[in-house]
Amino acid sequence: LPLAAKNPANYAQTWMIVDDMIEQAAAIGAQGFIFGAGTPSFYDACAEDFTAFDRFCNELCDKLKLHGITAMLEPFDMDIDKKFLYGPIDDCVKLAERITTAHDNFGFELDMAHLPLMREDFISAIKRTAPYLKRIHLGNCVLKDQSNPRWGDTHPPIGFEGGEIDVPELVTIFRGLLDCGFLNENNRGDLLVEMTTFPGKSVDFTVEDNFKRLEDAWSRL
Repeated sequence: LPLAAKNPANYAQTWMIVDDMIEQAAAIGAQGFIFGAGTPSFYDACAEDFTAFDRFCNELCDKLKLHGITAMLEPFDMDIDKKFLYGPIDDCVKLAERITTAHDNFGFELDMAHLPLMREDFISAIKRTAPYLKRIHLGNCVLKDQSNPRWGDTHPPIGFEGGEIDVPELVTIFRGLLDCGFLNENNRGDLLVEMTTFPGKSVDFTVEDNFKRLEDAWSRL
């Protein structure tokens, strides 16, 4: 169901599900509630879709505020794999500017693996979203080769052959996060690695490999 639900039936169904998720989040003491915009895609949407999503975000923030939880929008690609409403970083920032005029519990979980699929530059995206950054995902994606079985947003590990992110890109990402203050001595920021295994390799091998790449990138700073 689209979160930007416009008709009453879809609106009621959406909130029936989301209210249940909010209850679960509150029960476990969650501090953040992560969500994607869902359909329609940015390029297929009309003005009413964006208005409906604004309404959803405002209502979500109201309900989460009661439990001390922050709403964290995760931007996705618009026309490759997920094809979500949000979306372009500039539009995400404009959304945040609107929502935070009335709510202080709204921000972004920015997935670095989504940025190539969104045709966004790492440093530029980090700079523009910096005032609203709450959490960072590190990962990878395959963009250039559509015949690759891992094409799109399938969470291949960092360093996956044919992927967009390896140690040099991690260096760029870490530098951007340090420069904007998301990573610093007093507030390290929430940062995690999201991945599936290398083909034919174990989970342990993949985790060890990717953490070595993270350490390598960090050492180059």
